[in-house]
Amino acid sequence: MAYTSPNAPEVVDVLGTWLLSILDGPRRYAHVTGLRGDEVAPQILGMKKIISVTGKHAASAATFPSGGSESGADCWRTAVSRGGA
Repeated sequence: MAYTSPNAPEVVDVLGTWLLSILDGPRRYAHVTGLRGDEVAPQILGMKKIISVTGKHAASAATFPSGGSESGADCWRTAVSRGGA
């Protein structure tokens, strides 16, 4: 995962938001907005911020272009092989 825009979030923020949203529960993307008010979890993970739902969608589409046909383990391997973790 690599970004060229100066406004792009850092990789740790993208993956950290993804992890926190998974741990927060099964409500898909609606709860990411609620996570953005949390100040402790991002610090624990070394993040600067929790990215927006739109940013999470864009990062997922860029990282996993298969449209969700990969399993969770395959997605993680893809991210790691691209230098995302």
